[in-house]
Amino acid sequence: APRLVVKTHKNPLDLDAPLPASTLLFYSAAAGEAPPRRVVDAAAYVQQYSCMLACPLAELGAYAAIFDLSRAEVTQLRAHMAPWQVLRKCCGPQQSLENRLRLHGCAGRKAPDDPANPRCDRYDLAAVERAFFNATVTAQHPTLRHTPTRAVGDCARYEALIRRGGDFDETSARSAGPRTPL
Repeated sequence: APRLVVKTHKNPLDLDAPLPASTLLFYSAAAGEAPPRRVVDAAAYVQQYSCMLACPLAELGAYAAIFDLSRAEVTQLRAHMAPWQVLRKCCGPQQSLENRLRLHGCAGRKAPDDPANPRCDRYDLAAVERAFFNATVTAQHPTLRHTPTRAVGDCARYEALIRRGGDFDETSARSAGPRTPL
């Protein structure tokens, strides 16, 4: 039977309406947070922010066990998620503030060796976009192609837009070329 899957950063047990009994609950705990015992007991998995930050692709192992994924399926998910996590932080409308500061020529707020610093300058974003769009999971699930970019070249268009200050002016952001407004 199909199950509802819920991933949340908020205490799901404080919702106005209770979740169906068949719900698979995934809780993402903030840095230093000790989730309430009720959440830990109700969750299929409690993801610790520090673990996610240190080695995000390793988290797939926990999900593989819960969803009974084969090695091949985990490999396919890694091929999708590895470029996605770079694009999510370094490209598109939800990219990190750290990268936006870099594109504006400003000093970042995080040290270069801080795990929370995405270090977007290290990547060939066009190559990362190609890897993302060529991944089996991305190709098989077209709805996944819409975030954080829609086509190879969107990262370059976003970078140019941000360097021109387009992320400060919503009107220029809409007319500057990228398909998703900032």
